[in-house]
Parts: sequence; C-alpha cells; structure tokens
Amino acid sequence: MGSGVRKDREPGAEAGPSSGDGRGVTPTDVLADGLDGGEYAGTYVRKGSIRAAIENIKAMEGLAPEDPARRRYEDALRALRPSLIALELFDHFTPLDPAVAAIFEG
Repeated sequence: MGSGVRKDREPGAEAGPSSGDGRGVTPTDVLADGLDGGEYAGTYVRKGSIRAAIENIKAMEGLAPEDPARRRYEDALRALRPSLIALELFDHFTPLDPAVAAIFEG
C-alpha cells in the first residue's frame, strides 16, 4: 500500500488518519495526491467508486425493473459492492430506494 493511504484498522480504532486531532479528515489524508486507490479491509478500492455508485443509482431512477439498461446499472452497482462495503459506507448511509438497498444487502 502506498504512502498516504489509510491502513486497515482494528475494530474500535480511530476512523481515519487525523480524526483524533480535531481538524477532521481531508481527502488527501485518505488518498494522497497521485494515487488511484488504496486497500481497505483487504479490498483494493479505486478512487471514484462512491461517485460511480451515485451515478449508477441516478441513472436507474425512472427505469422499469425489466429494462435492460436498468439491469446494466444494477450489475455495475453489484461490481462496486465490495469496495463500498470495505469503505464502511453502509455503516453510515442507507440507500433510499429499496431495490438499490437490496443490491447492497446481498
């Protein structure tokens, strides 16, 4: 894992590299400039993973469940699932759409 990338932490450890000093954590604290990703909870996570999930979710809005385009967006979300779980996203946020939530639940 490269310099500037948060190392995996033990349960109960501080949330990030600077969270205990009162100044908050910046994107650069989590992923140094020039890096394209890092390893979190044993999973390599590419930068842009959260934004990609949001764009896929937005693209699904209004599409019928049987629409082939919707299925492609759902598949893209399933591919992102390990990264988003490694980032602990769903420990703090819950998708509003039950169909999207179901993708991330299993």
